[in-house]
Amino acid sequence: ADWADVGGPRLPMTGSGRLLQAAPQWRVPSNLRAKINIVFGIEVTAQPKILGLVDMEQGWNFLPRFDMSHHWTQRNMLSFCTGLPEKLRVSDMMCWIQDFRDYVVDSGGRFPVPFPELFDSLVGKFAQVGLTGIQSSKDFLWLRGNEVKASYMMATIDVSKYGSTSSAMEHKANWDEYLNTWNLESQSLARGAWHTASLWVRADAQSQLISSTISTLVIVLVLAFVGMVAFTKDFGLSLYVVLATIAV
Repeated sequence: ADWADVGGPRLPMTGSGRLLQAAPQWRVPSNLRAKINIVFGIEVTAQPKILGLVDMEQGWNFLPRFDMSHHWTQRNMLSFCTGLPEKLRVSDMMCWIQDFRDYVVDSGGRFPVPFPELFDSLVGKFAQVGLTGIQSSKDFLWLRGNEVKASYMMATIDVSKYGSTSSAMEHKANWDEYLNTWNLESQSLARGAWHTASLWVRADAQSQLISSTISTLVIVLVLAFVGMVAFTKDFGLSLYVVLATIAV
């Protein structure tokens, strides 16, 4: 599927989270690394338009089946952060559920939190005082009262945000694979996660531009050849003229 900047809900792109591997392994300077947002509990309902802007204020909904308070959802969300494969090149992960786990355990509680009412109470308190990286953990949550309706995490990857289209599409495919596997293996109340990044949008736009340019060129050459054959009645001469035109 094509990737587009959906415009909303807004996902902040700043801050620093957990360093996952030793710094000497990284190739890209930290200020040039791309950032990936991973969203849980939201579905985008807006359809792309050929002309005009998409109204993203009405273009998304909370997933009705998503239940953050369920203990298996909590486990699955935590496993998303702790199970990141090396090929995703994640250098820094802002994972609020890890910080929530630490908050609960440090308070003498159990994680995952076994009861929905207790989870809502604890997450409400955590949202007021917790930090994920240097940001308030509340910034990563869509709350209705103390109920977590949706959330997101942010990964910084050792891939340049100005990198080549081929490199970006390769890493996007790796993230597609990881998300697809995680969604399949997770409990049903946790599924529906997806990822987005400005790097994917730029790379996909460039890929589509290159593809459309090649298609247009092929069509023009075929039409030129057919036209020359019709005009000269000579297949060889027509082919020679088209090849000469390409060479020029």
